[in-house]
Amino acid sequence: MPHQEKSRKVKVAPLPHEKALLEERPRVRFKRAFFSFFVVMVILSAVYMTTPLSRLGVVYFDGLNMLTRSDLISLIDINADELFLSIRLSDIRTSVEEHPMVKQVNVARSWINRIRIEVTEYEVAACALIEGEMFHILTDGVIFHENIGMRANCNKIMIHGVTQDELEEGVLSLFVRQLMRVDQEIRDLIQLIEHDPLYGDIHRFSLSLIDGNTVKTTSHTMADQLNLYLIIIANVEPERTGILHLDVGPVFELHE
Repeated sequence: MPHQEKSRKVKVAPLPHEKALLEERPRVRFKRAFFSFFVVMVILSAVYMTTPLSRLGVVYFDGLNMLTRSDLISLIDINADELFLSIRLSDIRTSVEEHPMVKQVNVARSWINRIRIEVTEYEVAACALIEGEMFHILTDGVIFHENIGMRANCNKIMIHGVTQDELEEGVLSLFVRQLMRVDQEIRDLIQLIEHDPLYGDIHRFSLSLIDGNTVKTTSHTMADQLNLYLIIIANVEPERTGILHLDVGPVFELHE
């Protein structure tokens, strides 16, 4: 009887390292889950590589006004079989920036296999018809021939009468740079610009305005003097028009 009571008091000894074994189970589960995830990702990657989604699908352009999509696509050298993820966006940006009408470029991946290119163009300030050929003049005076592929609207400010030699001498470039210094309110009055050299001044122009007046001016002083146009014309008799000689004045000559 005492022997039985003694046996009842015997406790079960814990297994060696039992606590450590219990702590390793979550780590084992994590390893198994990670391995399963890895296998799934390998399978999905293999499937992705065999589908058209792994190649470049569409290139989107934002900000195009004067340039066309085809103009810029021709600059991007991308192999049709090249993996989408291996395409270097910096190379695309550099290629597009080579176009002289492009001021700034931002390139980013969009969705699964698309690229979005945001373009900031230089602004065309005026156009000039020279010996039957069209030229575009930017706000900074840079000039491009029409064969560059621009679709600029040249109906607003068109310059006539400049020769090819005068173009090469920088006559148009200087004129447009100075014109951009004139207040927008006054530039909006101009409907026709003609090169009108006189007394050896090849930078002299004649501006026809929508109010019926004509302004004779030279590029060197045009910006400062033409900005005073509204003040000068306010002293003219109402409903009378004429020629304002800013190149020698100001002198206002009434139309007969």
